[in-house]
Amino acid sequence: MRLMFLRIDPVSSQATWQLMERGQPVGPMGRGSLEDAAQPSLHAHVVVLVPSEEIFLTQMALPGKNRNKLLKAVPYAVEDQLVDDIDKLHFVLGNQTLAGQYTVAAIDRQTLEQWLATLGNAGIRVEAMLPDVLALPADEWTIMIEPERALMRTPLGMFASDTVNLPLLLLNLYEQADTEKPEQITIYDCGRGNHVARLEAVVPEISFNVQPCADGLFGIIGNDYDPRGALNLLQGDFSVERDFKKHFKPWFTAASLFLIWFVWQISYAMVGYVQMYRQSNSLTTQLTQAYKQAFPNVKKPDGISERADMERRMKEFRRLQGAGSGVLAEILTKAAPILNQTQGLSLKSLRYIDGKMDIELSLKFTNQLDTLKDKLAEQTGWSVEVQSASTRGESTDVRLQLQRKSG
Repeated sequence: MRLMFLRIDPVSSQATWQLMERGQPVGPMGRGSLEDAAQPSLHAHVVVLVPSEEIFLTQMALPGKNRNKLLKAVPYAVEDQLVDDIDKLHFVLGNQTLAGQYTVAAIDRQTLEQWLATLGNAGIRVEAMLPDVLALPADEWTIMIEPERALMRTPLGMFASDTVNLPLLLLNLYEQADTEKPEQITIYDCGRGNHVARLEAVVPEISFNVQPCADGLFGIIGNDYDPRGALNLLQGDFSVERDFKKHFKPWFTAASLFLIWFVWQISYAMVGYVQMYRQSNSLTTQLTQAYKQAFPNVKKPDGISERADMERRMKEFRRLQGAGSGVLAEILTKAAPILNQTQGLSLKSLRYIDGKMDIELSLKFTNQLDTLKDKLAEQTGWSVEVQSASTRGESTDVRLQLQRKSG
């Protein structure tokens, strides 16, 4: 995974950045505006290092292991150490150390929102945001000195200060260490001043191991950064996941409605398909029965359907009977759509003799008979006579006779 570490100047819009991959720099360190940093950030996981002076940082022991409950308790546990109203602050809880303590951070919500807005307006998508002092190693005493400020991190605590007050702050932390006093402190002196000599004068018991500062803070964090253990300020209300949901939440309702509509359409289509399939099977069965009744002593040739054989025989009738067969074809052509469109109609038999068609059928609803008779008479122009009608349970058995009107 390619990382881009970005440091912002809280006073101006200037920034420095370094691309890293597997702990090694990718290209030279960049300097310029945030807009200049946007292009190299497009294909990298952006980690922003913010000034620790803007953040309250402390380490403390907390009872229990439920992180949600601990996070709710943190504001009240540190309230006496804060100047600002806790309702205006965003609190972050780090992982528990081997010594059983937690790193706690608190930052003004408005400040954090302004940083994110500035970065977002420049086209930079931030994945993580860390106090820059936490870029230093956690398990040893380390100091990084820059031209105007210094960062110090120890197993007992961490701070950022100006270089003038660094010796006194170091002495105070050293005296609090008791039995955990360090024998050596690693210093990255990027300030190019006489800082080490001043520190040695204040704490002569310590050996200072001065390291080169070619890449500044980027060179230090690049080797040790682990997103799983880093104290990312973008948690809770400011998490990247919540930010995503905030921007796309207006679309969730529309997407849900579309999904419901889509599932309904699929279900409706499936139900329609099943109904049509069943109706097709029913019509095929009725056609087979009608074929056997119309041609009781005839064996259907193999390889063709009843419908095709009926059409073939009708053509043969037309050829043999001339006009008579034409009447039969006309009756079947005009009556079939009406019968097919009548809901609950079950065809039992068809008989054609001397220009008259006898139709035996069953209707699911008794009140359909008059409607069916009127439709056949109106749309075919033939006389339609009810030969018989008997009701059994909820269905009615009917026999109709159709013939061309005389004259």
